[in-house]
Amino acid sequence: MPDLAPKLHPRVVAGDFAPELHRRVGELTGPHRKALERSHGRFAVLVENAGQLIWEAPSVLSGLGITALPLSRLEADVERYLLAGVPMDIGPGLSPLTDMLRNVVANYCRREFHWFRAGHPAPVRRTLIMGILNTTPDSFSDGGRFSDESAAVDHALRMVDEGADVIDIGGCSTRPDADEPSLEEEIRRTVPVIEKLRTKTAVPLSIDTYRVEVARAALDAGADVINDVTAFSHDEDLALLAASHDVPVVLMHMQGTPRTMQHDPHYDDVIGEIYRFLARAVARAEAAGVRRDRIAVDPGFGFGKTVRHNLELLERLHEFRSLGCPVLVGTSRKSTIGKVLDRPVDERLFGTAATMALAVARGAAIVRVHDVREMVDVVRMTEAALGRGDGTDDR
Repeated sequence: MPDLAPKLHPRVVAGDFAPELHRRVGELTGPHRKALERSHGRFAVLVENAGQLIWEAPSVLSGLGITALPLSRLEADVERYLLAGVPMDIGPGLSPLTDMLRNVVANYCRREFHWFRAGHPAPVRRTLIMGILNTTPDSFSDGGRFSDESAAVDHALRMVDEGADVIDIGGCSTRPDADEPSLEEEIRRTVPVIEKLRTKTAVPLSIDTYRVEVARAALDAGADVINDVTAFSHDEDLALLAASHDVPVVLMHMQGTPRTMQHDPHYDDVIGEIYRFLARAVARAEAAGVRRDRIAVDPGFGFGKTVRHNLELLERLHEFRSLGCPVLVGTSRKSTIGKVLDRPVDERLFGTAATMALAVARGAAIVRVHDVREMVDVVRMTEAALGRGDGTDDR
C-alpha cells in the first residue's frame, strides 16, 4: 500500500456539517459522476469527522473519481479521518460537494494575498516580516527594554531599516500568567508610539490588542492593522470596528486566556480543533463585515499548547492554508524552543531560525519576529531554495 499519510495535503473540516456533506454526496447525478471520471490528476484531501458518513456512499465516491482509505490502516487512533484523492481539474458548478472540495484545493495552492495592501493592486508573493515591538514592562522576551516612548520608536525604525514589512505594537503582555493592565495604561503605552511612528515611516503599523477601545485609539493615531489574540471572541465590537475602518486583521487561536492558557492545555485533535476555531473565527469576522481579503489567521504557537502540540502545529502548518487566508506564524524566542534546546530566552536565535525556515516551507505568508535582520535572511534564503518570491520589494 502506498504511503498516504497526510503530510502536505489540504484539509476539509466537516465536523460541524457532516450531515450536510452526506446530503451533498447523495445529490450527485450520473452525468456529474461520468464527467468527473474523465478527470485526471489526483490531489490528496484530508476530510475530518465525516468518515462514517462517506463510507455509507462508496459508490458515489467511486463515481467522483475519489479514492478513500481509512487512515487507521496507516496510523494509530485516527479512525475519524479518511484520505481522498480528488481530481485537480474539477470544474465549478458540478455539485455543492465538488465545489467545496475544489475551493479547498484552490485555497491550498494559492500563493498570492493582498491583505494589508489597501490601495495597492499588486499581490504579495513573498513571506512578509512582522517586527515585534513590545512596549510592556513584563514581556516574556524583552520586557521593559522599549517601555520608554523614544526607545520604542527608535527600535521600530531600526526594524524597518532591517526589512520589516509591518511593525506590531503591543502594550498588554500575553505571556503565561500575565496581568492585564488598565485600558488607560495600555493606550498610554501604545498610542503615542504609533503617533510618532506614523510621522516617520509609511510601513504598516499593527496594534496588538483584544480591546476595542485600545484598537479605536490606535486606528485614530494611524495604525493600519488589528492583531487580536482572541480572534474577536473577547469583544465582538472589535470585528465591527475593523469592518467600519476596512483594515486588515489577524485572528489567532488561544486555548483559555493568557492567565490560564498554560495550565495543562489539552486537545483530542490539536490541528483539527485549531482549524475549526479559526474557520469559525473567519466566518464570524465576515458576518461582522470584515472582507475576506483583509483576514489573516494565526494558529497561536505557544498559546495554550504544550511542546508536543507546538511541534505538531509547525509540522502540519500547511493544512491551515486551505482556509483561504494568509497564515501568520509567531515562534520567535518561544518557550518551546527553549525547552527543546535547553536555552534561555536570549539564546534562542538559531532555534527560532529553524522554526522560521520550516514555517516558510510549510506555506507561512507572514512571520512575526523579534530579530528582524537575521530572520529576513532566513526567510529570503528559504524562499530562494523553494523557488518562491519574485526577487522584488513588495512593500
